[in-house]
Amino acid sequence: MKKGFTLAEVLITLGIIGVVAAITMPTLIAHYQKQVTVNQLKKVYTVLSQAVKQSELDNDNAEYWDYTDSPKIFFEKYLKKYLKINEELEFQSLKEKGNITYRYLNGGQAGGCIGNNVSYAVILSDGVFLIIDAYYPTDGSKFRTIAVDINGYKRPNQLGKDVFYLQVVPFKGVIPYPVDDFSSCKKGKVGYSCAQKIIEDSWKITKDYPW
Repeated sequence: MKKGFTLAEVLITLGIIGVVAAITMPTLIAHYQKQVTVNQLKKVYTVLSQAVKQSELDNDNAEYWDYTDSPKIFFEKYLKKYLKINEELEFQSLKEKGNITYRYLNGGQAGGCIGNNVSYAVILSDGVFLIIDAYYPTDGSKFRTIAVDINGYKRPNQLGKDVFYLQVVPFKGVIPYPVDDFSSCKKGKVGYSCAQKIIEDSWKITKDYPW
């Protein structure tokens, strides 16, 4: 006699497989998304760092750069030559083109660099957005803040998820913003310091990261 599985046994087995898949798939998907996020952030961080180093060879040390320049002039003077660019446009035009609303980590509508219509936007060849802030310090310190949207027009367009803050600082090159302050990379906060947390955690999104 030939032995086989009954229909009930097959259905039970498929049901068990379905339950296991339902439990494990969200974890696997989240892990994949976190790894992609880290890889994309690390890539643009490296690209920007190299651009600043190359620019310093032509334009002297970043200590002598003019951080009071408008976002557009600052970019064209110090960074444009060293990056592969698809498009440059005013930040407001970028938001309108992609129907984008940027949000903080806590879900509130973002202000600052990614909410300032005076900022200048650059789309790199891989689709990454660089958003050069219009703000410059008036206390004598020197730095320029750049928001990075690692997946361009794709959502969620949210700090800590696909948008991260970096800055150009003399003698340090490209570093995360703000320095030594993780307070905003927590649930219910704005998310400005999430790039710093990822970098300080050895380029990983750890269990305490507000994903």
